[in-house]
Amino acid sequence: MKTRAWLNYNTDEGMVEIIIRDSNGGKIENFKFRMNDKKRLKFIAQTLKHKYGLDFTLSKKDRDIDWLKKDFDYI
Repeated sequence: MKTRAWLNYNTDEGMVEIIIRDSNGGKIENFKFRMNDKKRLKFIAQTLKHKYGLDFTLSKKDRDIDWLKKDFDYI
């Protein structure tokens, strides 16, 4: 008997739920959307950015390694 409903990778099926909780574990807000609903995903990402300061934009520049490159410029 199957105990979990596994999703295939790289498909648009399924639902995503994001739950925002406070420090005590109480639910503040939740968002639920289908994976193929790009309009709703964009709205939720903007809401999370403006309300909670979460930024999901990806930059091509890797900021985590920049400090290392600057330290070894003298070599």
